[in-house]
Amino acid sequence: MTRERRIGEDVRWRGCGLLRLQLREFPSFETGHLWDVREVSGEPLKLYVSRTNTEKPGYLMPGYVPLSHDGAELQAQVDALESIQVATPLRFEGAGGFDGTTYSIIRSGGFHTVAFNWWEKGPAEWSALTEAARSFMEYLRRLKPAPLDTPA
Repeated sequence: MTRERRIGEDVRWRGCGLLRLQLREFPSFETGHLWDVREVSGEPLKLYVSRTNTEKPGYLMPGYVPLSHDGAELQAQVDALESIQVATPLRFEGAGGFDGTTYSIIRSGGFHTVAFNWWEKGPAEWSALTEAARSFMEYLRRLKPAPLDTPA
């Protein structure tokens, strides 16, 4: 990706696969990260990272970087996150602030999508999900870019 794009704008090119899971970490005063887990039929999961543009809110910097990863470990992380049951009543106590970090998980499958967005620790009812997401993001932060001649 050689151009900036809006947060939420999906990428498309032959072989990139379908977006299965997206994790977002947006700190107030630092560069944020957006990780995409993509699937192509019959292949191991693919993993990419994008960075937020701190000078242009709502946009990502140019680049869609494939990350080197252990396929079995990534699959285990995704399976663990997707197996969490979350109570999602439409009436809950909201929270927000000016400083801190906003997080999101977006799970896609065909025409079906579910998204969870929270600030800092998130609602108590979602604690299993928010704690697992933070653990997953710690794993993702440790990964390095894949060499250009190696498939992601």
